[in-house]
Amino acid sequence: MNRNLYPCAVCGNRVGGREHPEHDEATLWLCRFRGVYHHNEEGYILTGVCFSTEPEEEQFGAPPADNSVWTDEGYGIETEHGIFNIVTSRSKDGWHGFLVHEACWSLLSTYCQPESIPLERLHEVCSSIHINGTILNWVPPAAEDVIGLETAFHNPLRASEARNLLNQEPESPRLIADIPNPQKSAGNRLDQLPQELVDMIAKELPTQDFLNARLATRSFWPMFHSQSFWFSRFIAGGERSWLFEALDAHENVDWRSLCRKTNESRLTLGLRNRKRIWGIIAELAPFLLRSSQEPSSQPSLLEAGGLE
Repeated sequence: MNRNLYPCAVCGNRVGGREHPEHDEATLWLCRFRGVYHHNEEGYILTGVCFSTEPEEEQFGAPPADNSVWTDEGYGIETEHGIFNIVTSRSKDGWHGFLVHEACWSLLSTYCQPESIPLERLHEVCSSIHINGTILNWVPPAAEDVIGLETAFHNPLRASEARNLLNQEPESPRLIADIPNPQKSAGNRLDQLPQELVDMIAKELPTQDFLNARLATRSFWPMFHSQSFWFSRFIAGGERSWLFEALDAHENVDWRSLCRKTNESRLTLGLRNRKRIWGIIAELAPFLLRSSQEPSSQPSLLEAGGLE
């Protein structure tokens, strides 16, 4: 990767995209970004949305207010406000920060709701990561690791892809013949539990583990037909929570069918990229939202092997 190209601090992919062979409207999301920076006198600041196809300079100008965009009247590259230096191994004291794709910032904000993203903590975490030139070498993939992935260049927030998925007709999976009145087994402790407790256990299991357990014990058979079980896949913390638009259409969704249609092999490249970034955010968020005033059982990034 060119040493003057800068990665998004969340997803690891480059900011800007003119050199990509498929650079078009679909990849312009790579060129829309924000800055998170710190200045000794100004504190921690989130910039507005900036646009650049080739951000190869170490100093960036961006709209100074977080609710502003590069198209606002009066904003230009010569603007004196909102200028900061990208943190590199050569950075000195001053206005230093990191770039984040606007799409990745939106995903991070959605994941952290209802809490807001603590800028100081985010800057602290990013600053703690070993920086080799301009690459953040931390647990999520660095830009040089994702640059060759086909999915990494596709917009993770293209609304039409999620909408099309939700508008598809429900599917009925091929079923293994149900047992009309399954008998309890004296040797299986799960079979001795109340069904309500079995339901709670099932909702805590990854989907594949649940399907395996369903073959091992009859107690899990009724859950296959439970919409509340499949709905649990999509709520906050669920393995399909990256498709958060589904919660807005709650009453009209066949959750079992949607879970089947969101298998990796059936997703568009944009939704695969969203799932990838959501997984990175799921690892990052606990370090951001953890109160610095309270002890935590979570390992630090250093203990997890993420820091140098």
